[in-house]
Amino acid sequence: MENPNARGVVVACHGYRSNSTRDFLGGCPFYYNSGFTLLLIDQRACSESEGKYVTFGVRESRDAVDWCKFAAEKYPGLPILLAGISMGATTVMMASPNVPPQVKAIAADCGFVSPWEMLTAVVHSAGKFPAAPILFGVNLWARLLAGFDLRTSAKDALAKNTTPILFAHGEADALVPPEDVRENYNACKAPAVLLSVPNAAHGMSYCEDLEGYQAALRNLWDTYLFGGADA
Repeated sequence: MENPNARGVVVACHGYRSNSTRDFLGGCPFYYNSGFTLLLIDQRACSESEGKYVTFGVRESRDAVDWCKFAAEKYPGLPILLAGISMGATTVMMASPNVPPQVKAIAADCGFVSPWEMLTAVVHSAGKFPAAPILFGVNLWARLLAGFDLRTSAKDALAKNTTPILFAHGEADALVPPEDVRENYNACKAPAVLLSVPNAAHGMSYCEDLEGYQAALRNLWDTYLFGGADA
């Protein structure tokens, strides 16, 4: 979505088996009217993109770095905000140490710590099953078939990250435990802000606290994209 008067670019990464048009439906007008061109990508094996396996942000993070490089080349001179929701948030967190310098800030909404922890929560929610034996088997297939390890952690990437991040999460998230955002926030070595939204379900923080969320985003880009802060 090209803005003829763009002062920045948003690269948007959607969640599991979704697409950015749907996951960023609420935020697109806000970003556009705030002066951004939006690059709404389809992650690998989702929507119109090629690929056979979704890797829960692990290999998608490398794609996100490439998309940011593409945006930097296509829109030279414009600062980039890398944004992700759910699996897309984990994607951008894992990408954070390797993004090009044009990426001045990151927004990560309801991301999980690792595929392993995410799937552990899913198994536990499904019933009284021991997660570890199941996940060891799943992880073997993930490594053999899709070339990634479920234990890859966003925290390891955030410990090496230097790009400022806005973390957002709903306290009523029944899919990704709210504890995950606090673990990620505490692991981050770059400047970081935590927006915790009471009563917000998974991916619904923006809708639940529109005013607060938009204010946090404005502060993020006013400080790091347009305010001349040293990231």
